[in-house]
Amino acid sequence: MIEGIYAITPSGLDENRLLESAEAVLEAGVATLQLREKGLAHDLWIQRAQSLANLCAKYGALFVLNDAPADVLSVLVQQGELDEAHFAVHVGRDDLSIAQLKGLLGERVRVGVSCYNDWSLAEQATAEGALYVAFGAVYPSSTKPLAVQAPLSLFGQARANAYNSVAIGGIGLGHLRALAEAGADAVAVISGLFGASGPTEDLLEPEQIGSEASRWIEEFETWRSRA
Repeated sequence: MIEGIYAITPSGLDENRLLESAEAVLEAGVATLQLREKGLAHDLWIQRAQSLANLCAKYGALFVLNDAPADVLSVLVQQGELDEAHFAVHVGRDDLSIAQLKGLLGERVRVGVSCYNDWSLAEQATAEGALYVAFGAVYPSSTKPLAVQAPLSLFGQARANAYNSVAIGGIGLGHLRALAEAGADAVAVISGLFGASGPTEDLLEPEQIGSEASRWIEEFETWRSRA
């Protein structure tokens, strides 16, 4: 089950900055870390996935891959770089299905699914064995400004049906109470933790990233404990 703060790494960082930033949130206690990139060369995809998988293993965190091409996923599994029991793949509407991923990567692979604002997608994904369902954008998102908006009521429905749910999109520290009270098990965050969603001057230094991650973890767990 995915719970708490779910960190998504900013895109386009060089490897050293990526690893420094990722380690900062993991050291603070973030238990789920997603690598999300678009348009990386095949070798770079493999290299960065290997590095982050090893880092997550060091901290006992779940490593999630998003937007990785199927051939990259196959190579990583065949090389033994990704333990099928300790990593997950995140997919959206236009990606491989859960069945296709299980055929490609093995039955033990865990898959998180973007369900946008569509409850029927959550029902389908869960029936197919999804690890979690993600709803969003729950708030206006600078990363995906054209994304549909997902109502908070979806998290209550998910809780009532014992679906593991993740909130994503435009989430700020001030939204955590509402999300916890609505029933979200986890919240996915990029700029709130890292200061930027990509390689800009706004990217925080590792020490600041660690402090922000600790603040987010404490805030969300406080409201979850009261919900």
